[in-house]
Amino acid sequence: HLLHGRNMDFGIFLGWNTNNNTWVVTEELKPLTVNLDFQRNNKTVFKASSFAGYVGMLTGFKPGLFSLTLNERFSINGGYLGVLEWIMGKKDAMWIGFITRSVLENSTSYEEAKNILTKTKILAPAYFILGGNQSGEGCVITRDRKKSLDVYEISHLQPYMMSCQQNLSSTS
Repeated sequence: HLLHGRNMDFGIFLGWNTNNNTWVVTEELKPLTVNLDFQRNNKTVFKASSFAGYVGMLTGFKPGLFSLTLNERFSINGGYLGVLEWIMGKKDAMWIGFITRSVLENSTSYEEAKNILTKTKILAPAYFILGGNQSGEGCVITRDRKKSLDVYEISHLQPYMMSCQQNLSSTS
């Protein structure tokens, strides 16, 4: 069985609440958390956990096919530069919340999702955690804005083992 979870802790560099030892942004987002069921012709296309009002996707799964999580990745050549380039008219890269939504909505297999997440130019560095429905299907894709830096396959893990991805990597 595939189990795919996340903690949705947001806020690095945006404030720490010393009273309860949490990120300020995380506490503000908690009441906005929603579980969504996206349907087409009365059939579920994908399910996602997100925040009310946010049109991109952070975490979701396509029943019977794959699960996907987007996680923040800090880099000097990071998201601010990508957004600035986009504002200035260079629109050859995708917003990371929209690529995850597109993959969840349109991809028809784990391999197709992996290929898109690995090769599409994006506006900000990120981690994509992808799990499939077959034994050995699972990876953590470490991305900068223009290319993949690493695809860590978790197929070597023994049954009942797990992979945990933090917002840290050894790649720059």
